[in-house]
Amino acid sequence: VGRAFSGVVSIPDAPSLNFTATSSFTVELWAFHTAAGGIQHLMGKRQGCGGPPFYQMAIGGGGFPPETVPPNAWVHLAVTYDGGTGLATQYVNGGVVLVGDASGFIGANAAPLLLGTSGTCAAFAGYLDEVSIYRRALSGAELQGIVAAGGAGKCGTVGGTAIGIGPTRVVCQNQTTRQRVVIRDGERAWDCRAAGLAVSPRDVIVQT
Repeated sequence: VGRAFSGVVSIPDAPSLNFTATSSFTVELWAFHTAAGGIQHLMGKRQGCGGPPFYQMAIGGGGFPPETVPPNAWVHLAVTYDGGTGLATQYVNGGVVLVGDASGFIGANAAPLLLGTSGTCAAFAGYLDEVSIYRRALSGAELQGIVAAGGAGKCGTVGGTAIGIGPTRVVCQNQTTRQRVVIRDGERAWDCRAAGLAVSPRDVIVQT
């Protein structure tokens, strides 16, 4: 944390940013909320502000309960979606605050991915940092590890450690610059930057 941004960042539509109801994925970020009130959208891939298909992260409505995101403090927010069960789990600072069926909302669309808002919905008031998307549902332990890293953040290291059986291959893609690196087969722990991925503030990294 420390290279945050405010406002809206738009990232063009791409296959790696679309998910189906049977996909599993995670969105996680750090947020500093400066003004409460109404539903505020931190990020999303949504056309307009109407119905599905879309995915997003919001405070209020069906998103994070407003009382769980205090103003004027850095908070880690994450949403995991399990394509096998259709359940979305929302975490604040590594702890579960809400679980619900989101299978009726998830689906591909042609909208850009927006950071700072979702489609034409009400934008987030505050700052975002280290927005990351993973094409799997991270475990609670993995999210707690990100929270524990705190100010060290992921800007220096973008990667992870497999729990249980390690991945046979990890693909790291900077969705903003379109750079893509592949970590060799058999790695249990990996570091996208050490493998050559360039990461700057506002970049969105997808790991598969």
